[in-house]
Amino acid sequence: NTPLGIAVTAMSVVNDALLELDTKFSNNQLSQKGLRAFLDQAGEASALVAANLDRAAVQISNFKRAAVDQVSSNEPVEIDLVAYVEETLANLSPIASRSDIDVSFKTSASRLVVKTQPTAIAQVLTNFLTNTAAHAREPGDARRLSVTVTLEAGDGQIVLVYQDDGIGMTDEVRQQAFQPFFTTARTSGGSGLGLHIVQSLVSDVLRGKLQLDTAPGAGVRIAIELPLSGA
Repeated sequence: NTPLGIAVTAMSVVNDALLELDTKFSNNQLSQKGLRAFLDQAGEASALVAANLDRAAVQISNFKRAAVDQVSSNEPVEIDLVAYVEETLANLSPIASRSDIDVSFKTSASRLVVKTQPTAIAQVLTNFLTNTAAHAREPGDARRLSVTVTLEAGDGQIVLVYQDDGIGMTDEVRQQAFQPFFTTARTSGGSGLGLHIVQSLVSDVLRGKLQLDTAPGAGVRIAIELPLSGA
């Protein structure tokens, strides 16, 4: 009953009809009546798919905006970012444990007091770790993964780096990683919105910028630069 479910079902019907049409054409059994029936069916399905993809686009756009607005509606608060990142990673330990991921946190600062949107930072780290759990291994790979989060400050900015030792990304995937709806795990429930929302949180809420470095077999490194004065 969801827009995407309806679109997928309609396309499945068209695909079955197309295979049947191809078989009849190859066997010289395709009649004008059969072709007309296919065109009518394909036209109805096409209209259904277009309408429901439009509905899905609106709903997901609203979802992304709500996710960002929910965070940005909160007033920036003064926090010790070192303690906050440590606490966030501790709260994420169930995800790491279930996914056989060892998480470490490194910083040279004992305290780093800033005025920012802590909820956005927690959401970014959550999305990163969830992404590692879902995408950093090949199917059937049972090895433990390592994630390192580093936090440093200097030259008027904060640099938060997330790095894993997973399978990494091809250049093609890297270039599309932050595009809405892009996912390499569509069949296993991936929405393609996690990293897109991260980018929105970093740029729109935290007023920072983000850089992704990765290669096949080299894991993923994502560096976030935030203003030291806060979001």
